Amino acid sequence: MMQEPLTASQARLQEDLRGLIYGDARCDDVIRQLYSSDGSPFEERPRAVVWPKTAQDVSAVVQYAVEKGLSVHSRGSGTSGSAASIGSGIILDFSRHMKRTLQAGDDYVRAQPGAVRERVNELLRRSHGAFFAPSSGHVPTGTIGSILSVDNIGPRWLRYGSPHESVRELKVVLADGSQWALKNYPASDGVARARSGKCGTRLSRSISQRRRRRNARRRSSP
Repeated sequence: MMQEPLTASQARLQEDLRGLIYGDARCDDVIRQLYSSDGSPFEERPRAVVWPKTAQDVSAVVQYAVEKGLSVHSRGSGTSGSAASIGSGIILDFSRHMKRTLQAGDDYVRAQPGAVRERVNELLRRSHGAFFAPSSGHVPTGTIGSILSVDNIGPRWLRYGSPHESVRELKVVLADGSQWALKNYPASDGVARARSGKCGTRLSRSISQRRRRRNARRRSSP
């Protein structure tokens, strides 16, 4: 099948993105159609699809998207039933390059967002006789990033709790492209320890205040 040539705007967007990252980017109609749907009944064509190789790639794409007024949509295995991995802007597909299990210990594992939970657990069972309990329901291809992004409790919630309760640290890219290392400190620790600076302090203080209000509501409820 002959592939239609890129329009001028598609070619410019593809060239811009490829010039910013170590991974790859495509804007042709075939790829856009392939990524226009996920496990939901909805469909929406993106402007571009990017396969990042590093966190720096993700930051660069987010910064570019902000400058151009484009939305960014993270994607793992594309099994979301609520259209969480499709959109009209730039799709960031983590399942091609950023899918490694980086490190595993007796009571922890470090994994990239595109790592499939079942494969992470295979490694944990072989090496440490352990497993990451939170799941994405009955979908075997669910990724760690997708589970954490929506705090997907799955069918094992009553026994193992929510995914956020198993998190020690997250390396995240914010909407301005900055990278943060966020750690799960107790609310009593006060203001920011994840990152110094006024912005970090405001963020941590806001989270602490919300926790205190939530706990107060729980204590006052019958």
